[in-house]
Amino acid sequence: MTDPQTLNDDVLQELERGSVEKATSLLDQGLKKWPGSLRLKLTRSDVLIRAGAREEAAEHLAALLDREEAARWAGPRLLTLVKEQPLPAEVAGRLVKPVAAGALEERVKTQLLDALLAGRDAETRVAWLEPVARGAGLFRLEWLLAVALTESCRLEEAVALLEESRLAGRGTARSLLLEAELRAAGGHPEAALDILRDVTRDHPELPDGFRRRIAIARRACRFDECAAVLEEALGKWPGDWSFPYLMNRVPLAPAALSRLFPMLEAAAAAPGRTERFAFQYALAALHAVRLEEAVKVLGSGFAEPTVAYMAGPVAAALAARDPEAWRAGSRLVDDRTRDVLVTRAEGAEATFVLTTGMAFGYLPLPLIDTLFAEQRVNVIYLRDFRNLAYLRGVTSLGPDEASTIAALRGLIGELGARRLVVVGASLGGYSSLRYGALLGADAAVSFSGRTTLEDGLAEARPTIWNPAFFVRQMWLAQGELPRDLVPVLAGAPEMEVLHIHSAGAAEDVAQAQRIAQLPNVRLHAVPGVSDHYAVDHMIGDGSFGALIAALRDGRRWEA
Repeated sequence: MTDPQTLNDDVLQELERGSVEKATSLLDQGLKKWPGSLRLKLTRSDVLIRAGAREEAAEHLAALLDREEAARWAGPRLLTLVKEQPLPAEVAGRLVKPVAAGALEERVKTQLLDALLAGRDAETRVAWLEPVARGAGLFRLEWLLAVALTESCRLEEAVALLEESRLAGRGTARSLLLEAELRAAGGHPEAALDILRDVTRDHPELPDGFRRRIAIARRACRFDECAAVLEEALGKWPGDWSFPYLMNRVPLAPAALSRLFPMLEAAAAAPGRTERFAFQYALAALHAVRLEEAVKVLGSGFAEPTVAYMAGPVAAALAARDPEAWRAGSRLVDDRTRDVLVTRAEGAEATFVLTTGMAFGYLPLPLIDTLFAEQRVNVIYLRDFRNLAYLRGVTSLGPDEASTIAALRGLIGELGARRLVVVGASLGGYSSLRYGALLGADAAVSFSGRTTLEDGLAEARPTIWNPAFFVRQMWLAQGELPRDLVPVLAGAPEMEVLHIHSAGAAEDVAQAQRIAQLPNVRLHAVPGVSDHYAVDHMIGDGSFGALIAALRDGRRWEA
């Protein structure tokens, strides 16, 4: 043994010959003679791996990370080892601390931490990261811990950690977006907006900052801000389909819609627009009462299955009348920033209450009013700006559900009709059945509506990349809310309940079956349809009008 290099070469040759035992013996002798040799220490990991001791090799390499010279070589070797095959949890957990504290290049440290944490549940990641991230002043560790805390549903701790990082100047655009989402989900949309305004100012190149700001401004009922940010975003990213999507969901005043739609129209005329963009443009054209344009776009056909799934039902509904008939028959000039709109019919026999979203099915409310006007009924159109299935009431009618119901009773009494019917579609269908029972309605109709909100909340996968997870957290932050319709409907036996859904929509069928045993409930499956938009198909084939007439008169409706 003349020098470490020569000995190292001898060890490697023995490994090539498959003589692991001899290589181990030579290496032990060399390290005894030259205990400070980095080359021999690194080769120790190769010998351990060949001996089948991967975990021991990993811990050996991790012990070399505290000095920069050694870490430069040991870090990439450890990364390769961890990526080839995940380590047992007890070993990986022990490595997090030396990796986090190691004198590693930032890129390698990030990749190593990601590899060690990959596939571990949130609670495990929190347990491993908390001892090394708290007080370390290293953003990467703070970010990983904040994500783990979020996915463990420890939102307040995650917000505190992200805020600490932000105030110390270590935050990034991504961490600011997460903090904003968490603050909004926790019931503090104004605090979230303060952060997002900074993001869109400091990172004007990031469309996601604009998307989130629009969505959370909507939740905070700052509709003018929604319109202003949309206008800026449409100018920056005219071909991005997500902005017309948001434009169709945000409550826009008529003046704002008139200002924004020409921008969208110009963008739609450019070549290369995706089918998703074209579909959202068609919906925006409906809201702008540019019905001929919507008919043209929807009639062009869609090859992408997810788009065709949505476009087919709205095209079928729109085809029920020509554009001029749709326009001429409506009594309603919509303002999407108002959450209560009323249309009246002289001598009306019935008042209908519609628990809507931004629309009813896919058609905007002025087109829906054409259908009700034909039946000579009053209609109260509601919107839930709190986005809580009306369980916290309608903003302009009161601070909660009870005061909203009281205000609605007064409005219904003023209209003076003999019968009361409540109607809703999708999530609005859940609300229509609940509000029908609370109002003492003669009948309530749900199109493809849920009958419990528990399933949808429980199914939200806990990851920061899943928008439904934040929706679930928003709901949980509200405390105990009634989510099951069965006891509500059982307590209103005099009310006729009609649940209409597509025959082939498995989830909608399952929701309907939950209330099938109640004596006042009738289910109707629309034959030959498998999507979620039963109401649009019924508008298209004319059966919706027959249903409204029967409900108006108090007759039993037969499909």
